[in-house]
Amino acid sequence: HTHLLLQQQGIAVINPMLSMHLPWNYPGCEVMDHKTWLKIDFAFVNASKAVLRLFGESVGGDMETEFARKYGVPVFECQSASKDEIVRQVGGLVYYLKENGMLQCEA
Repeated sequence: HTHLLLQQQGIAVINPMLSMHLPWNYPGCEVMDHKTWLKIDFAFVNASKAVLRLFGESVGGDMETEFARKYGVPVFECQSASKDEIVRQVGGLVYYLKENGMLQCEA
């Protein structure tokens, strides 16, 4: 739901969960170890204009958030899993991107 909501606002989304699971659905693909995958994931975080951290327990999400903050990537962090909170944070993210001339594919 959140992925689609962001795309509807004109935001190009990189969802780490999709990049982690999709490649292994192909026959003959070897599973990548987590350390290697994190290096790739952190490169995406570092290239991002901002990070939306959804509410909930996630070791990987916590690592991405810490990495983003360390390298100056703004983090918009949901304080609950409610739809209203997600919409509020997406609104803040869209506003930030527009104000800084970073919304490249505005819907």
